Amino acid sequence: IASSNWKERVEAISHLTSFYESEGGNHVATFPYLFVLVRDSTKSFKESNFNVARALLEMFTAIFDVHATLVKVPESCICVSATKLAVEKVGDRKLNQASAACLNSLCAVKQPSKVLAVAIRAVDSIKSPLVHEALLGWFKSFCSGFGVSSLSAGVQDCLIWVLKVGYQSY
Repeated sequence: IASSNWKERVEAISHLTSFYESEGGNHVATFPYLFVLVRDSTKSFKESNFNVARALLEMFTAIFDVHATLVKVPESCICVSATKLAVEKVGDRKLNQASAACLNSLCAVKQPSKVLAVAIRAVDSIKSPLVHEALLGWFKSFCSGFGVSSLSAGVQDCLIWVLKVGYQSY
């Protein structure tokens, strides 16, 4: 993973993802160590190469899917890192689908209101209107798929954010 060659990093991340999926969560307890290794090898998930970013998003999606089948909530640091990465990349048309899939998988295993709270904080620091627009698009599909009721008490914060973004676009 520590290679400077992006192809080698993608391959290493893909192998870790495949291993985690194939083991069906048998090594869930060891994942925090792998998480730290991947984080430290990818500039804290601040990857500019879209191939590496896609591999990271796919890795997180696979992790959350395994956790969902085990009905086990992943550690908060993993959820926060995945949410921030997905929000940062959701505006990139090459990474939009991978970002949305990651956020959807995360919402299936973690309280959606908490995921959206982190996403809103993350998007507030991003200036690109494309990211805000893409996150609004994902939020719309989230509401259709998961239902607004899944937000419980977080619905007010989401509505404030939606109104704020809508107001800024005029």
